[in-house]
Amino acid sequence: SYAETQMPRSKIYLGIPAYGYDWPLYWGEDVRAVSYRQAVSTASRSGVKPLWDAGSASCYFRYSSARGLHEVWFENGTSLAQKARLARERGLGGIVVWRLGYEEPEFWEIIKRELDG
Repeated sequence: SYAETQMPRSKIYLGIPAYGYDWPLYWGEDVRAVSYRQAVSTASRSGVKPLWDAGSASCYFRYSSARGLHEVWFENGTSLAQKARLARERGLGGIVVWRLGYEEPEFWEIIKRELDG
């Protein structure tokens, strides 16, 4: 909202990550970037179901490893659709997707559909 008061909306682009993060909830291990496929695989292996966080429009879940508890946050088709739709509805210049190679092929179809309205 602040940026919209300082410049034309057409010059503002919304950044959307094509990756997630696996956060260890203990000391001694670094956070690591994960692809959508890695996040879903980890949830499945751990027997947990990803949850939806409405505030961030993102998925997350917690799982236990031999060293301790982890929390994983990642994007899926629903979260990408909501973020692309927000850019269109706000009249922004567009979106920027980063960390290419971490996304699923269908993500591009979802983004295109939402941006085209």
